[in-house]
Amino acid sequence: MRKSISKIFLIAISISMVLLIILLSFFMNEEITMEDLCGNRNALGDMNIVYQKSRGSYETDQIIISKNKEEVKKYVKAGCRGFSVSKKNIENRDIFQYINSFSDICENNDEIASISMGSDYSFYDSNNMMVYINLKNKKTKKIKEYKIEMEEGINLDSVYKVLPVRNNDNIYLAIISSLYNENSLGNNDIYKQTYLNLYKINLSTQKSKCIISKSYEASEMNVSNENGFVRGNVCYFLVNMKNKKNGEMETCLFAFNVITKDVNVTNLKIGNKEITNYYVDDNEVLLSSEFDDESEKLQIITVNLNTYNVKKINEINVTCREDKNKNIVDMREDKNKIFIIMSESSYDGSFDADMNYYIYVINKENNKNLYKGKIKEKNIENIDFGILKKEEI
Repeated sequence: MRKSISKIFLIAISISMVLLIILLSFFMNEEITMEDLCGNRNALGDMNIVYQKSRGSYETDQIIISKNKEEVKKYVKAGCRGFSVSKKNIENRDIFQYINSFSDICENNDEIASISMGSDYSFYDSNNMMVYINLKNKKTKKIKEYKIEMEEGINLDSVYKVLPVRNNDNIYLAIISSLYNENSLGNNDIYKQTYLNLYKINLSTQKSKCIISKSYEASEMNVSNENGFVRGNVCYFLVNMKNKKNGEMETCLFAFNVITKDVNVTNLKIGNKEITNYYVDDNEVLLSSEFDDESEKLQIITVNLNTYNVKKINEINVTCREDKNKNIVDMREDKNKIFIIMSESSYDGSFDADMNYYIYVINKENNKNLYKGKIKEKNIENIDFGILKKEEI
């Protein structure tokens, strides 16, 4: 009898604790601190600022800020960390978890694939470069996994960017890599050689073949950063190239068609500043440069991907507190407007410090700031943003 009472008591206590935790998670949830700083929030139009905030392995909140209201959805399905929040990210998180950015994805009408590369640390050979492919059928949701050895490996002592293109039963991998200079004495000779490689991966035979291997002097061209994107059969890399007139290294867009093998290099006219974010919209790409510490401005460049002409350069004032680290989290272009989300954090590394996020809506034609808003958050590490239309949420 006593054992039965004890069991009932323990069960009641357990249920009470679970209910208490659930109730506390709702009532202790902090309200959204959203402040309209200038302009009218109606400038958002049909665009929504969406972000996910993870409090633990199984607790993710999704906050949606529109022109009319703020909305919190609790215990939602989380997307992959480090990616822009979107329906596509959330629905494909089972294969996106193995990659670092959306540029590691290629797809056709029936399948979507995530591509990653790494060394195969086997007992016999610890330096074989492998390509790992997770191929998901969009209709059945079934996933096929491939592990294919590269015919000629990329030197691991290098910085490289890989861009994949799907073409029928083949996946093309275009790679630009800059080999580190072991005897480097400073910033000017950090690399000793740069390579453009093109591989053809046959999914049926699970074999790879190196089609192109071209070498460049590192003083003439090297990898700028890890950003890059694909449009059709063309891979777009960001590289530093030597200006033949003044001898300076300048940031350029390196376009390489994996089918025709054509190359086009476009000087972005921003000096040697790095490109921090991009957004591709039909025949145009929107690019943002790193911040200029003195003017506290960044440049927005729009490049026509058919003509490779730099169509427009805007300087946008994104002034924040001087003691803060500023970083563009996400950006997008729609209906002649540029949408930017920028983070502002301190350098002290404190997890208790507030994180501020700024929303900008800018008229693309006249550079007028239509709206600026501010979001204050306590959670620093586990937040991912997206700029989305209703059907993309």
